[in-house]
Amino acid sequence: MAITVTIQPDSSTSKDIVINTNAPDTNYEGNGTLALENSVTGGYKAATLIDFPSIINIPSKAKILRSFLTLNCKYANAPDYLEIMTFEILRNWVANQATWNAYSTGYNWTTAGVGGDGTDATLTSYWGGIRTTVALGSCNVELHPYTAERRIKGLNYGWLLKDLGAAVAGSTIIQFDSSDNATPANRPKLIITYEPYHKIFPMSAGLGQVR
Repeated sequence: MAITVTIQPDSSTSKDIVINTNAPDTNYEGNGTLALENSVTGGYKAATLIDFPSIINIPSKAKILRSFLTLNCKYANAPDYLEIMTFEILRNWVANQATWNAYSTGYNWTTAGVGGDGTDATLTSYWGGIRTTVALGSCNVELHPYTAERRIKGLNYGWLLKDLGAAVAGSTIIQFDSSDNATPANRPKLIITYEPYHKIFPMSAGLGQVR
């Protein structure tokens, strides 16, 4: 039987920050807003890093059927072009230290902006990206179930969100509430549906018993 778990911690037990090219060495932990931006004309970009460490409480052998984020989208300059890609992060980033250039103080991403494929994030494999079109208000952003399984097993460090939609008037901007938001309902949620692991033991009659 499938089980659905909702994880919605506050800032003391979750990790979420925005990083951007405008201030590549600035850490924005605690500012209350997550953002994505993709500027064609100016080259300015912003991305979001998000993690839910308590996901490890889900049994490591569980089969993940679906995983997605629920975010509160509070601003968008081009609501018809909000396409988000999600990727698993491979570096153990530190929420109050990570920037566009570094995942922790003194340790840079292989390529700035979590851009190193296979070192900073999984960007090109078949589970490397899931595309979701979102709208203002509460919206669901899909995550590849395999990346959730890997997070449960400690094989990645959460997700990178990027805006890959077509830029309008030179730029698309999306803003979400972070885990620091004063309204608990607006904080990011991770929702996972999984099937528990069952082991089949052989019986003398040759049928087997599930436990």
